Amino acid sequence: MKSFRYGGTFQLLLKKTRSYLKRCGLRDRVLLRRVFKSTVNTTCAFIFCLIPAVRQRLASEPSMLPLISVMVHPGRRVSSIIQSTIYVITGLLLGLVYALLGRFAAQRCLGDTWSSWTATEQYTHNYKRYESALAILAVFEICMLFFHGWMRVVNHNYFHVVFPLFIVVHFSFLSPLTIDAAQITKTFTIPFYLGISMSLFWNLVLYPEFGSTYLGNTAIDTMNEIHHFLNNAVNFFISIDNEVLSDSLYGKKPCTLARLITIKNEIENKINNCALVLDECTYEISYSYLSPSQLNGLIMTLKSLQRYLNGVTNACQMEFLLLGQAQRDGDSVAEQAMSKEISHADAEKLLHILRRLKMPIFELHKTLNTCFYMLKILLADAYDVDFSRVRIPSVFKEQDDDVPVYRQKADLPKDYEFQSTLRKLQDAVSSFDMEFRKELANIDHDLLTPSDEMFLLSSFLMNFKESTSLVMSLVHEVEQIHKVRKDREAKGWLRGKSLWCPALESMESFKRWFQRSHYSTTENDALRGNLDPGADTHGETVAARPNIEDRVLRKQQSRETYGSAEWETLPTASNSKSSATRNRHLSLQGKAIFIVGDFISRWLRFIVVNTHCIFRDYRSNFRFAFQVTIALTLASFPMYIPATRDWYINIRGTWVGFVCILCLEPNVGATYFVFLLRAVGVILGAFWAYVSYQAGMNQSNPYLEVFVTIFGTAPGFFYLLGSPHIKAAIIQIISIYAVLLATIIPSSIGGTIGQNVWKRILAVGYGGGIALLVQSTAFPIKARDQLNEELAFVVGCLAEIEVLYAGELDSPNKSTISKATLDRISFLSSNAKSAINRASAYKTIARREPRLKGSYKELEKVFTQMIFVLRQIIERMDNIEFLRKQYGFGIVEELNHAVYPYRRHVAAALGNQLRSIQEALINKRPLPQYLPSARIAQKRLLNKVRDTLYMNYRRGYDFLSSRSTAVADGAEDVSEQNDDEGILLRVKRPRTKLTPSEIDGLRERYLSWNATGAGFAEVIEYTEELIQLTIFLVGVNEFKYGFLSRPLYSDWAAQAVTQFDAFVKGYSAMQEDGSMQKDQGGAESDHCTVYSEKAMDVPQALTVPPQARRGPTKLNLARIASKDTAEPETKLMPGNDDRLGLQLTKTLGDLEDEDEDLYNEEELPLALRRYLSRRKA
Repeated sequence: MKSFRYGGTFQLLLKKTRSYLKRCGLRDRVLLRRVFKSTVNTTCAFIFCLIPAVRQRLASEPSMLPLISVMVHPGRRVSSIIQSTIYVITGLLLGLVYALLGRFAAQRCLGDTWSSWTATEQYTHNYKRYESALAILAVFEICMLFFHGWMRVVNHNYFHVVFPLFIVVHFSFLSPLTIDAAQITKTFTIPFYLGISMSLFWNLVLYPEFGSTYLGNTAIDTMNEIHHFLNNAVNFFISIDNEVLSDSLYGKKPCTLARLITIKNEIENKINNCALVLDECTYEISYSYLSPSQLNGLIMTLKSLQRYLNGVTNACQMEFLLLGQAQRDGDSVAEQAMSKEISHADAEKLLHILRRLKMPIFELHKTLNTCFYMLKILLADAYDVDFSRVRIPSVFKEQDDDVPVYRQKADLPKDYEFQSTLRKLQDAVSSFDMEFRKELANIDHDLLTPSDEMFLLSSFLMNFKESTSLVMSLVHEVEQIHKVRKDREAKGWLRGKSLWCPALESMESFKRWFQRSHYSTTENDALRGNLDPGADTHGETVAARPNIEDRVLRKQQSRETYGSAEWETLPTASNSKSSATRNRHLSLQGKAIFIVGDFISRWLRFIVVNTHCIFRDYRSNFRFAFQVTIALTLASFPMYIPATRDWYINIRGTWVGFVCILCLEPNVGATYFVFLLRAVGVILGAFWAYVSYQAGMNQSNPYLEVFVTIFGTAPGFFYLLGSPHIKAAIIQIISIYAVLLATIIPSSIGGTIGQNVWKRILAVGYGGGIALLVQSTAFPIKARDQLNEELAFVVGCLAEIEVLYAGELDSPNKSTISKATLDRISFLSSNAKSAINRASAYKTIARREPRLKGSYKELEKVFTQMIFVLRQIIERMDNIEFLRKQYGFGIVEELNHAVYPYRRHVAAALGNQLRSIQEALINKRPLPQYLPSARIAQKRLLNKVRDTLYMNYRRGYDFLSSRSTAVADGAEDVSEQNDDEGILLRVKRPRTKLTPSEIDGLRERYLSWNATGAGFAEVIEYTEELIQLTIFLVGVNEFKYGFLSRPLYSDWAAQAVTQFDAFVKGYSAMQEDGSMQKDQGGAESDHCTVYSEKAMDVPQALTVPPQARRGPTKLNLARIASKDTAEPETKLMPGNDDRLGLQLTKTLGDLEDEDEDLYNEEELPLALRRYLSRRKA
């Protein structure tokens, strides 16, 4: 028993150890290899500095060799280090030319004595010229610092350009002016280029990582995740009602919804990673059968497929909400108040349809599963990926699983028939369409009317079908790749392989290589060299924002006229009249003076306007550039004053500027946090340098000294490559070698190991403190303000996308969506996603900022929820965009002449809500108490579509209901209502006859409109949640008590519903008895006639008793009348007893289908007329 107990304890301890190592990244083989390569490279650079013969070749700054070996470390892929090398060499050349120019100007200011007199002699005998020379260097340094800060905001990848530029200029300006240009060139070229060469050498020799090889592995991993998601999503949707596994069509239970959402997020990260690796490959020269750019089309198809997969996920979420709500009997009042619209749908109705459509979906899924697995195998064969990396699907039962498994390349058939695979998939889709139409023909036509259940089902079916269509596109892409691979293999190993340079394949590739910029990456990603998205979710830096997004944001916020033609012509027109009047009374001299003054005023106006526009367009660039300039000027001004220059050199002033430039970040929160990390890194690095020096017994045992430094360098590289704290790790590694070499290498400054340690600590205190002071006082940029700005930008993009979706709102013309509109929607969507990622990073940084108004924790929770809600809205809008691109506007495209006022109302209400949220976030002003309800407007639109479809396509409805009796072809008395004027017209017109093919086309368009309608309904619900979250941030202007503290029409609406319920019940009883009141007027008889005509076609599904249904079939009409009232079963309050009977088995829309005009609105109060106008559709 004891041995068993000890064995269990040991296993538990081993499991926890493995979990900890995995969490720390120590079980990541790739990361450990990169740490090993980087440690070997930097250690070799340090050894070269210790060898006197080599050190003499490195000129006067040999310590630059370890520094550059850290900046261009070999722990990355080949393409990444080539890119970094190009950037660093560019910065070094620019910095060297600029430094030589500045030193040349300063030396010319000193005169002929610049090379013969020392700094002390210049200070004693040539003070004025010496002071002027240092002032010239200061001016050159200030210009360089401004450029440094500007470029860091433009693109974070440019940090590899401007940081070496800063090092060369800053260190060379601190060197004595007696050194000539040749010596400066040697000092700042040999160590840098030797370090870059060593990094390239070790990167290619030790565990080389080529981007082209990694690209194939990444593509297979991405397709594995997509395949895994499709299997789990379809299993989840059609098997969620199976309580026993034996009743399911699949061999595995459905995964949880949380797991499904996690897989969806992983797919997005992997697709983005695949695209970034493809961009990296433009820097490589590979030797293989296939070019990396061959995967460009496949990756673009995967990006499109991701949108439809998001739609499938949303359908699974709605199904979970509906069926989960149906199984909960005793929800609290709060849960009912926050429930979504789908939770009020009929779960039994959805399950009834789903049971009929389950088999067609399952058969299509089986074929799709086999096809997708073969695509992965063939792609792995084309790009030489190990077949063990291809995940084998295991979701089906053994008797249904017909997937051929291939373990090695020898098992794969040589001539694979792509056309047969494509035909199988096409036949499966055709069979699915036929079975789907057959099953829908057996369903009552009431189930096909606009309802939440059909919205949910259509959302899944249309997205799943479009996913299948894109898989067909993948078949064509893989076929082309496989064909090229086989043709090249047939030529033999030597002739088949080629040297590929993607940057030179086409002019477009060359432009992408030359102008390449990653707005989705941060400075930390650029320094680390790994561009994997999502790896720096809690980092210190944020991705750069493109200037084009700033212009879009300003366009959203206001319609400014600065710099426009109208702004410039307005004052000119007024001045011209006055000038013409004045010129008549002026002399020739006066006219000349006036013309010159007018010319000067025009130029001044032009300069002011353009300066304002430039500053407005590049505000963030100016702010950070000024911050860098001010901070470094304060940190290094003693080096440009003759009296303090020697003192500044003796305290290692170059270290002060080095630390200060690394501590500056574009916002206050990041600077504070970074300063703490840099301080810890400097102290640890200086301490480990002291330990290493003492271990070497004051340089008497350099072997032991080098060996001890490895134990300080390896953890530093581990944090550099495997954690978000990049710059802290960089400064920790550099501090080890800087302190050691400052003590070991003889120089005029000298100093013991203890003195150099304290000088290093002084540098971080001096430079870091100035960075904090400048960031907090000079143009402070708060992360909270940037967070609000990003969120406002996203909301503005959503508002503009919503307007673009609507289209043709002012006329009854046929609604269409152009290619330019779709391109604009895609542009806004991509920018909104980038802004959300930046907002998520700012949210983390804002937690580290000092705050005087209280704790930030509660606000962080609100911002977290807002970011989540905005992500959901963008996903829904993306899905709507792709469906409308494929199917158009569906039914609304044909019915726009009848429903465009309702569509305009929906667009106006939703746009008003989004713009109100945007302005509230920008201006930090409370929201108004009452905003137009987009949900009510959407319900009116749905009811109008339902009525119009019923009137125009009743023959199609009869066909859908599979009634054996044909409807008479004679004319029918049809009532048509003009909702804008409130006029009820009666016209005689023949019923529309539809052929079976027309009915199929109508059903297809109707399902696509249902799918987009489901997404749009969720957009409205999430927007309402966004309003509530915004209220938490900025408040709301509302009456807390009194007459206007609640809607005036709530009680009137409840009473109206009660009377209407009693009227319907009483009328039904009278109709059954066959006795009609004789004293009813003509208008009332007309109403009864309309009601009786529609009552004959009321489907039987609406009259099913609620006991025969599962789920929440009863609808509380008081809840619709006022959102503050809850279900009477769960909320009974005094004064609400009369609402106990306010329950119907039909919704408001169904009742309005039966009778639209039972009320005479002129006899009702204004408040009640407002409510009824919202009910009517």
